[in-house]
Amino acid sequence: MPQEHHLLLLTSNATVPSIVWLLAIGWLLAIGWSSMVGRT
Repeated sequence: MPQEHHLLLLTSNATVPSIVWLLAIGWLLAIGWSSMVGRT
């Protein structure tokens, strides 16, 4: 039982950084795309 609870905590703690990571990647992609479109 304690192991499952620990795993649940790990997954819940890993959810927020992954969302932030995805947002950062999307932000960088948007900047790169806008700069690429602005060049043409």
